[in-house]
Amino acid sequence: MPVPIISYSARELVKDKLYCVGGMLPCATDVTWIARHLQGYMPVSCFLLKDHGQALLVDCGLPLHYASIAEDLKRLTADCHSVDMIMTRREADNILNLPALISALGIETVYCPGIIDPLDFFDTMDEKNAIAQIVAETRKTPKWLVPGASIAIGTLSLRVMRAEFRILSASYLHEQSTGTFFGADSWGNLPQSDPSGMQIVREHTSALSAEEIIRTLEGRYEWMLGANLSVVRDTVQALRQLQPLNRICGTFGSVIEGPETISRIIDEVLRAFSILERRPLMDRLKGFDRATYESALKAPATVA
Repeated sequence: MPVPIISYSARELVKDKLYCVGGMLPCATDVTWIARHLQGYMPVSCFLLKDHGQALLVDCGLPLHYASIAEDLKRLTADCHSVDMIMTRREADNILNLPALISALGIETVYCPGIIDPLDFFDTMDEKNAIAQIVAETRKTPKWLVPGASIAIGTLSLRVMRAEFRILSASYLHEQSTGTFFGADSWGNLPQSDPSGMQIVREHTSALSAEEIIRTLEGRYEWMLGANLSVVRDTVQALRQLQPLNRICGTFGSVIEGPETISRIIDEVLRAFSILERRPLMDRLKGFDRATYESALKAPATVA
């Protein structure tokens, strides 16, 4: 069945400073990044920071919602003399709208955060590959950012942080003035029952318990089972040092607001890590039949 186009109207999160724009996917949609046990609708969003005539777009939303996203962003940036863009992840669901939005909004600078590997050799390879890909797709040469770098948007300042809680290249972003944390897809993975608009979660719910977090993580990040998660734990624990920390804006899921609610979420994530560390390692060869495998290799090739 075709995926329905469900867009939501832009919502102001911080007066005149921060907005969320995007749409919804039914949780039953056949995509690997929505956990099978979730129900309702999953928000997929991008975020706009603006101040003193400058604007910065965080991620680009899905092509499915492009018409609505472009319309909302054109309206929100109509009074801006410059518009730039930064991505939390260099993956298709984050940047497929970028070429069209460059034209529609007049995006000047595309910021591309690294790094994917702690070894300089691989980091350099990743930078060159990412830049080549973005140039080919957008005809824009991105500005490469490393953890610790900051971007000024008027009086606002967005800092790039290294994300350990990920599989592919991803970054955390923190804007101090609004106290906003922009995470990759590991954060804010909260569906909602009403698809008509972005919901803001301000109280802790069972959906944010360690048990529910585990149900999502073990299906997507099976490498966590039985692993030493000390580095990941330290990274999440360090989020408490971000001051202020008023909201979490994830690419997927509802916006989460309130220092107490966020602190409780961090507690639950850390508890989930402790439980996952005690789980048995996944046996990737379980059920593997060597004889069947070798027989298949020897079978004649067929053309469909």
